[in-house]
Amino acid sequence: MHRLFEKRRSVREYKARMVDQSLIKNLMETIKMKPGLVEEVETEFVFLKEGKQIHGMLDGQVGYYGKLIQAPHYFAVLSENKKGSLMNAGYMVEQFNLLATDKGLGTCTIEVPEDTSAIKEVLGIGSGMDLMVLLALGYPKKERKVSNIYDTMLKGSLSPLTELGYPKIDPEYSKEPVSSRLAVDEIVFDGKWGEKVDMEELQKIGVDEVFYYMRLAPSWGNRQPWRFILDDNRIALLMKSGCEGVSEKIEKIESGIAMLYLELAMAEKGMAGSWSLDGEKNNYKLPDDYYVVGHFGS
Repeated sequence: MHRLFEKRRSVREYKARMVDQSLIKNLMETIKMKPGLVEEVETEFVFLKEGKQIHGMLDGQVGYYGKLIQAPHYFAVLSENKKGSLMNAGYMVEQFNLLATDKGLGTCTIEVPEDTSAIKEVLGIGSGMDLMVLLALGYPKKERKVSNIYDTMLKGSLSPLTELGYPKIDPEYSKEPVSSRLAVDEIVFDGKWGEKVDMEELQKIGVDEVFYYMRLAPSWGNRQPWRFILDDNRIALLMKSGCEGVSEKIEKIESGIAMLYLELAMAEKGMAGSWSLDGEKNNYKLPDDYYVVGHFGS
């Protein structure tokens, strides 16, 4: 996997230093307490201590064009195979990444093939659950900042990371140019596909910053596959399907990541809510290559 967290600063170069086992234990215990997107789906993070050995066994089989990033440690992310499990995995993986960032660690999410039975066997994982992704973990060679998805527009305001239990992450602005990103009124529609939103109205209801942040949400190749429709008191998340080089598995995982980002941004604005994962019939008049992932509302 190459670019999923480019804006969140995925780490692809690590110091050789091993991570203290007490810190690993804390991460594992904390992620167990974090709520998932789908309560009925069990997710497990399996720690793989010997990174050098793992790299030797799996390089050429996983990762971006089969290239596995070298790291002191890895995690295997497993999940039950149930409705919504891929989106739930993306949601949980990003929570883990934030926890690791809070501890001064770096991570990178690594794509695995559709059939992971051979990889699980190599890793000695006997669980019947599906292997969703691998995570590289260690101390980054260079200092990294969390994505400007979590920045705040007004100086002195709280980051949603602080409010949601990640107080140590520095929410400084990213100076990285974003001119290539689609504008807010190109990714957000009012009521149906193609219906331009009124930016002044977005400001009145207090969600203009939310969608500014969502322009920066990470996706494979930074292709911005998501769109949003304001539907009365709900926000519909739409995803583009069939993108070249992107599997359905990855598409669903990054849907879950986008859900977490929107949830955090809405929480910062004092508009907490929850997701319903439904592709219910609607009058959105979507193009054939877009579908409804779910709706966020209070």
